[in-house]
Amino acid sequence: MVDRSPSAEPLDVRAQRLFASLPYAVRMSTTRQRFPHVLNRIAAEWDVPARFLRLMDELLIDQRGNRQGFPFETVLELTNFRDYYLNEVHVGLRERLAARATGVR
Repeated sequence: MVDRSPSAEPLDVRAQRLFASLPYAVRMSTTRQRFPHVLNRIAAEWDVPARFLRLMDELLIDQRGNRQGFPFETVLELTNFRDYYLNEVHVGLRERLAARATGVR
């Protein structure tokens, strides 16, 4: 029998490269062990900020109302990772997005 659970999906090469390049504090070890398919999705959207942030919102906010949600440690890792992306990778992106949302230029 083949295990088709999400955790059975291996970490793809793009995700391996991305996470090897990150500071240790944001490598999301628990998420990597339990939800490698999530890290594959994150790596696929990494270079396009709008898509990356949309994905992070999808992962962290239940829009469908019928999701169990991630364990607390995974939510914490994802939240910290999103903050790292906004504060270290794309500095100023948060402010630009807020300005766009309010119509301020």
